[in-house]
Amino acid sequence: MRTRVRWLAALALATGFIATAAVAQSKEALAAAEKKLQAPDPKARQEAVQSLAELGELGWPTIVKKALRDPEARVADEAQLALGELSDPKSLALLFGKDGLGSGDRWVRLRVAEALGRIATTLDAKRVIDTLDDKDPEVRRTLLWSLERLERAGRVPDADAWTYFDALEKLADRDKDADVRAAATLARFRMLVRMPGDGGDQLRDTQVGVALADKAWQVRAAGGLAAFDLPKEGLVAALTDLASDEHVGPRALAVGAIAELKPAADGKITAAEVLVDRVEHETSQRLRLDAYDALVRLSGFKYPLDPQPWKAWLRDPRPYTLKTSDAPLGEYVGVTMTTFAGLRVRSQRVVFLIDLSGSMWEPRADGKTRKQAVDEELKQALSQLTPETQFNLIPYTLDPIPWQKKLVPATPQNVKSALDFFTACTQRGKGDFWTAFELAFSDPAVDSVVVLTDGAPTGGHRWNLELMKSLLAEKNRFRRVALDAILIDAKGFLTKVWTEMCTANRGTVHSSEL
Repeated sequence: MRTRVRWLAALALATGFIATAAVAQSKEALAAAEKKLQAPDPKARQEAVQSLAELGELGWPTIVKKALRDPEARVADEAQLALGELSDPKSLALLFGKDGLGSGDRWVRLRVAEALGRIATTLDAKRVIDTLDDKDPEVRRTLLWSLERLERAGRVPDADAWTYFDALEKLADRDKDADVRAAATLARFRMLVRMPGDGGDQLRDTQVGVALADKAWQVRAAGGLAAFDLPKEGLVAALTDLASDEHVGPRALAVGAIAELKPAADGKITAAEVLVDRVEHETSQRLRLDAYDALVRLSGFKYPLDPQPWKAWLRDPRPYTLKTSDAPLGEYVGVTMTTFAGLRVRSQRVVFLIDLSGSMWEPRADGKTRKQAVDEELKQALSQLTPETQFNLIPYTLDPIPWQKKLVPATPQNVKSALDFFTACTQRGKGDFWTAFELAFSDPAVDSVVVLTDGAPTGGHRWNLELMKSLLAEKNRFRRVALDAILIDAKGFLTKVWTEMCTANRGTVHSSEL
């Protein structure tokens, strides 16, 4: 008996020593990571954030209080991404305090608001609801998006879903910002998805119908996105309604969604008449071509860009079994398009973003810089623009350098002015794609953005491309501005992420070796 007692005592002592040693080791690791977080090299500080996240509860306070507000985007982005792993209640409380959503720093609040949507645990509904009155509409919209993502991930308990539903009504109906109203409409609808039976179906149908009839096009687009959770006939009805909306955003959403619908059991293309209608009546050239491309791909027939043969096809669709998914595109009859550095520019409402960061000034084998090569490519592209085209040009380094405040017609005078402006640009430095895109996006007339870049953002508030991919998709989900990219010598991961980002936003990627 005494031997057993002595053995247990020795075991307890050894366990205590091990626990004490582990605590001491963790504290040493914390001190080392906090010291590294003060290093002048942003990469070292980024690595410090990763080390702090691995320490769990011990490291979260430093991430929230210091790393989230680091002036370098690669460090702050890393902290934002790390927050998605946070789970213990004590650390979660930090996100709602003065260093999180209560911070006076708008970017800290934006980062925390996004991270909440990735946290793999249940959040306190009252705490979340109390943050929805943030003074910044982008923070409010991001919080609503996070609520929607949490619900989709199954992290909103049934009782909380109804609490959220009631709280979202005010934002959905009366918020001054239309994008916030749209995001609240979509989040509120998601809280209904789990309601069973005919009562739930009827309420969901009603919510979508109200959204589709709203005066704000953003809310109508949100109604279209909500309709994806309706039975197929309800979805098709909503998309058919949106396809003739007065604003191009809902129309683009409808055309893109119809293009992705599976054919009916007999092989017929769902809502093909909507696509034909857009080929005939669409005023946005980019969207008209999108509808046409969808028809060619889905049908397998390469009729020209003319509504008459497609109308005849609707009356007699021909054997659907002959269609092929990899059929080449048909002919763009009557459409004149320019080409910029090998990329066909499909839009007549386009902004060109050109990255003037360090790599653009590197000399090529012929002694000319890439900037000089881009001068020539831009000259060829702009000189081919049709008079009906409206365009703008925004070179960018750490700051955007807009040629004009908004789109202007492609008159000979404006084309010459834009070329003279760009040729004279000598700014260089880090490249902030995110801020340049936001500036282009702020012009409500824009339906396409073409960016020429080496692929790696190096400045501004956004650095991590994977994070940027999801943020851009959220920002653009109601408006659906097309994003095309010309990548200069980008390979591997950069090409992969840019391709995913452009594909998600109606665009394409072209690789170039200027």
